[in-house]
Parts: sequence; structure tokens; C-alpha cells
Amino acid sequence: MGCLYNSLPLETNRIEKLTNFFKEIFVPDDIKLFKKHLAQSHSKIKVIEIPMKYETLNYHWNYTNLFKGIDAGYQGTLEKVKDYLN
Repeated sequence: MGCLYNSLPLETNRIEKLTNFFKEIFVPDDIKLFKKHLAQSHSKIKVIEIPMKYETLNYHWNYTNLFKGIDAGYQGTLEKVKDYLN
């Protein structure tokens, strides 16, 4: 079995490489698992996924990226609200 690190796509650095790996692999599975848990517990909570334009973001810890993430979340929320109202 090969090393997981070598199988990841090339990125600028190791932190970005691992962050992109976790974002693509674990986040969607965590959402599915959480929804399944809610369904099994007969919860009345409804999970609403907000679409994010991840292509505009990176995972550098700076204010520019923070503000881009806030804006992407805000725009995704507006889209979801428009869909709900129509």
C-alpha cells in the first residue's frame, strides 16, 4: 500500500494538501452521517445545506480569505432563501 501523502494532488504546501483532502473526503460524509443520525432519532430538525463557492477560497489563515469565506457563505445563504421563497 502506498503512502497516502503521495497520493494527494499537488498543492503549494503540506497544510493545503491535507486541508483539501479533509474538505473533499470527510465533510460530505460528516453531513450524510449527521442527517442519518437525525433520521434515526426521529428528530424534527431539518438540515439545510448552504452552497459554498469553494473555488474562491483557500485555507490560508488571513483576513482576506476570512472575508471571502464570509461573503461566499452570505451569497450561498441568499441563494438558498430565494429557492425557498419561490
